Formats: sequence, structure tokens, C-alpha cells
Amino acid sequence: MFFAIAMLAIARIEEDNRWLYLVGLGFALAFLSKSWHAGPILVVLGSYLILSGQWSKLHLREVLLFAFCSGFPVLFWAVLRFGRDGFTFFDLMIRTDLLKRTSQPLEGHVGNFWYYFEVLKGNYLYWAIFLALALLLQRFFKPEGMPPKAGLAIILWIVVPFLLFSVARTKLAWYILPIYPALAIWMGCTFSRMIRGNARHLAFQSLLFLGILGCLAKNEGSILIRIRQVPPAGHQLALQQIASMPQYRGAKIFTMCGTYGGAGHWDQAHLLCAELYGDLKAKNGGLGTFLQDKNSLLLVPKSEMTDALRQAMVWENAMSCLVRTPKK
Repeated sequence: MFFAIAMLAIARIEEDNRWLYLVGLGFALAFLSKSWHAGPILVVLGSYLILSGQWSKLHLREVLLFAFCSGFPVLFWAVLRFGRDGFTFFDLMIRTDLLKRTSQPLEGHVGNFWYYFEVLKGNYLYWAIFLALALLLQRFFKPEGMPPKAGLAIILWIVVPFLLFSVARTKLAWYILPIYPALAIWMGCTFSRMIRGNARHLAFQSLLFLGILGCLAKNEGSILIRIRQVPPAGHQLALQQIASMPQYRGAKIFTMCGTYGGAGHWDQAHLLCAELYGDLKAKNGGLGTFLQDKNSLLLVPKSEMTDALRQAMVWENAMSCLVRTPKK
């Protein structure tokens, strides 16, 4: 949301330079919620100011106020964060979240440069084909009622984040979520011009309208298929059983089902389930730490079960088991 607010404010800078302050505030809030993923906002802003020539119309006071709006909220948070653990968090934030994620695939999230093209193809293939045909028929793109510089902002909103995240080595489909509002605006402006333009034709407008409805139906159909075909998550089902075992609510729990950080480290999805279903206190350390504890649970893959662990089992399914601390 904050990313979209900043982008929409960039599109309005041509009308009034004071929109720059909202860009700064949007960047600050996006940074505080999604860290370095807010970086493309500044790249889009810089590219827009240069390509549109708007940078030459800025005054020093406006630049300083932009710096204040974008920097003060982040600086205020940084001071509070520093008081908690010094430079530890910032060191991890720079080395892991920025440098490692851009230079190497982390946590198994691999993909080549074309990864996000495949994401768009898989999720929005019908819309992409329909939009391409519409643009070819329209001969050139000039959104009705949209100033040329605002159109430039929308194009940069799509292209810059898409390219930056394509270059980064760690790939996640949700990284390009910020470009979807821009794609929706682009398609809306294109279809609006074709439906309401001067050279309207009833048959053509009807076909266009039916095409839009067809894309909506296909897109919703693919969403329903994906929802219905989600495979059962055995490890998460095991954690869900905690809700029916009040005696274990709030207990410490260890795991042997980790994938990205090692068997003894919690995956984010499993950690969330543990906290939501049983208010569990998820701890890293795996089997060794579990055996040294006096009162805790262990999430175990079925393939790793031993006779000793089976004697302390409290629940199982086809993939995993929940085990309590063996009595000594």
C-alpha cells in the first residue's frame, strides 16, 4: 500500500512539487514495513525526475523537506532499534537482507532472470495476451485523460521494480506485488480509451467487453483450481492438533522438520502455525536441545521416528508426529 501511495504521488509531481513530500513519507513507511524492498521507490523517483525534466524545477527547500519526510521516520526507528541491540540488527539487515539476497539465492528461493516473466505468465497469461492484442489494435498507447508525465510514472512503476527484482538472485513471487496496481491502471486506461474513444464501433466495443469478461472468468477459474489443489501440509496438520490438546497450549516446541536453515530451525510457515494454533513457544535447536529440556514438544518427520521417540508420541499423521519430552 505504501509503495502504491508513493508511486501515485510521483505521478502527480508535475502538478505540484509538494507531492514529493508524500513520496518521501510513502518510502519511509514502506521501508519500515518491508525494509530494502522499498528501494525501487527511490529509483523510480530519480528516473522520473531525470526523464521528465522535473528535477530542474525543484527548489532546495523542497528537496530538504523530502529528505526529512523520507528520512526522519526511518531515523527515529533506527535510534530505538540501536538502543535494543546496537549494530547487531543493522549488520544482519545489510549483510543478509541486502547483500546476500541480491547476490545469491537464499532459503532455496532460486530462479533465473526470466523467473518473474514465468510468474506473470502463470498467473495473468490471459490478461497479458488480451492487453497485447488491445495495444496492437490501438496502434499506440496514450491513456485518455492522463498527462504524458503521469504515463511515464506508471511505466517506470512497472519496469523498474520488475527489472531490479529480476536481477536479484533470491526470487519470490510476492516480490513483484508492487507492480500489479500499475498494471491494472495501465490496462484500465487502455481499455477505457478503446471503449470510449472517438472511433468507437458497437461491434468492436462488444467484443472488447466480452474479452474482458472472459479474462476475468479465466483468471478466477485458475484461482479456484489452485485453491482446490493445494496439497495437504502434513507438518502443519500436526501443529493444528495442538488446538485440541489444551494441556500443551503455550508449551515450548522444537522441530526436526526445518528445510531452509537446517532440520532444527523453524520454517516460517511452521512457526506461524505453532504460534496461531497453540500459542506455542517455537525454539530452534532440534532433537539435541529437545532431549535436554524437561517439558516441551518436538515436531518430527515420520521418516526420522525412532522407537524411543515413538514411546513419547502424542499424535501422528502420514508425514509427521508430535512427541513430548520423554519421562526420565
